[in-house]
Amino acid sequence: MAQMSIVVKTLDKPDEHFDVQASDTVGNLKDKIQERLGHPPNMQNLVLGKAKVTGGKYGYITLGELLGSETTLLLSVTVCAKDLKDAPFIQEFQMDAATPEDLASHYPHIMAQDPSTLKVQNSMLIKEGRAGFTYEMLQSSELNDQIYGSQSGLTSITYKIGITCNRAQIEVTSNRAIGLGCTVRPVDADLESRTVHVGGNLFAFHPGMDEGLFRIEGDGGTSNIDIGFTPPAYEDGKGGTIFEIELNKTGEHKVTLTSPVDPVLSGQTRNVQVNADKSVSYTLEWTNPKLWVGDASPTFSIHGGDTDSSPDGRIYYDHFSVLGK
Repeated sequence: MAQMSIVVKTLDKPDEHFDVQASDTVGNLKDKIQERLGHPPNMQNLVLGKAKVTGGKYGYITLGELLGSETTLLLSVTVCAKDLKDAPFIQEFQMDAATPEDLASHYPHIMAQDPSTLKVQNSMLIKEGRAGFTYEMLQSSELNDQIYGSQSGLTSITYKIGITCNRAQIEVTSNRAIGLGCTVRPVDADLESRTVHVGGNLFAFHPGMDEGLFRIEGDGGTSNIDIGFTPPAYEDGKGGTIFEIELNKTGEHKVTLTSPVDPVLSGQTRNVQVNADKSVSYTLEWTNPKLWVGDASPTFSIHGGDTDSSPDGRIYYDHFSVLGK
């Protein structure tokens, strides 16, 4: 077997040299990195040139097939708070990132499946659409971008993020099946699976429908429910709908969607809570014991939904935070 010497460059430490076989896979290399540096494979972002080679099919490609004559990979590691019980992780997206290189440098905790579709501008993480995607591709986990990895030692973790989209996206989604949103998944989820939630849950909000339709896909999930409001367009300047997702090791979870101030309500408002600032909230509980794997909390990803098939579509994410107990 042909032997190779690979240089793994890190953002803040000396280069690391690994002796590998050409027949070794990327997954084998990530195991070697964990043995030496202590970083779990699911928190490693490996970049070759301008392309990330983390997750999905890359876990099974041999290093000989992937690298050719190239021998240098860039490693960044998912950055999480050392102990969420002491302090939350807060990401306000204050540094602009116009290129995949900027994204990997400024936001190493983001594991983008296609970094060219993500950028950061004006304190917003922006997911850009692309033409040519099929419905089957939209259902694939390949179009999820992991924003936060797993943590250990917790019994509860709460993810919070603001989500909205541009008006062009709202105008094309009235008859689509998938809404914009986010996903939570067990840390050992099979990224090769063609199911977007892979044992976890997908939260889908439909901005282009007359009703405020929301659903949870996956174990313990729901069909579409009219929650009384829809997210406003980004151009309206009201801000996004806040998704607050509380996950518990017991398997009992809840998600609360809170509108921007003074939303336009549909007819079904009996389960909506009106807040002091005139915003409204809707809370839904569900059960999924598969989300927690041993002592490892679920990961969090954004899901572009129909925006992935619309070249004019944009989804805007802001005010991301993680709190653990």
